[in-house]
Amino acid sequence: RGLPVLAITLPNSAGVLVLTSMGSVRPKLLELNVPAGLKFAKLDSKGRLGLAFSGVAVDGVALVKAGREFVADEVMAGNDHPTPMDVALYLAEKAHEATIAVSQRPLGASVLIVGTHRDRQRLDPELVSVQPSGLVERWRACALGAGARRVMAFLDEHSGDLLTEAPNGAALRRFAAVCAEAFRQAGDLPGAVEVHLVRSEIDGQDVHEIVDTGAADRQRDGGADAGGGAGDLEAAIHRLLLASQA
Repeated sequence: RGLPVLAITLPNSAGVLVLTSMGSVRPKLLELNVPAGLKFAKLDSKGRLGLAFSGVAVDGVALVKAGREFVADEVMAGNDHPTPMDVALYLAEKAHEATIAVSQRPLGASVLIVGTHRDRQRLDPELVSVQPSGLVERWRACALGAGARRVMAFLDEHSGDLLTEAPNGAALRRFAAVCAEAFRQAGDLPGAVEVHLVRSEIDGQDVHEIVDTGAADRQRDGGADAGGGAGDLEAAIHRLLLASQA
């Protein structure tokens, strides 16, 4: 069912937090078709839109390419701010075409498109999922891949911590703790997790961290500690949450 992916819209319209499993720490010399991570990619040059996927990697990369082409075409046509829903509807049509086509197989990847949409004079975060069938849904928080049902059940149980309007101090730390624990509900944490923050305030800055969640296990087993561990996931999320308030 693919490696786990989780996205959560932040309070106060600050942006969208995205956590993607990388499976293992990526070799620094490995060239990838998807910059910045195996499961997350920016769709535009300004950092307004991102796509995370779970499932067959080649299908996920194809959807990233299709999303980027759609956004570029929209910008060329004069729409300088296509929304996640715009992208989702386009990708849903592509997924549906693959499902019913005789000469094609259905796509084996689900995607989350994150970014912003304009609500009157402000930019609000938006999170939209697209399933291989072409089903499109808009969320406040959504998980894909292995363990997604457990993750969503945990998020529903702790929705009060996620929907708070003005988290700060202890409340912000609690928000980070819930996000990290929700991702752990998918099962044993993989070797690395990429944490992305797609801000509502458009500055073109790509804000992310890679957390080596397998370091603590290696240290316990007598291996070299690369610095990190499961506890660092919460700390990384908290740092990016603080950045969203800057």
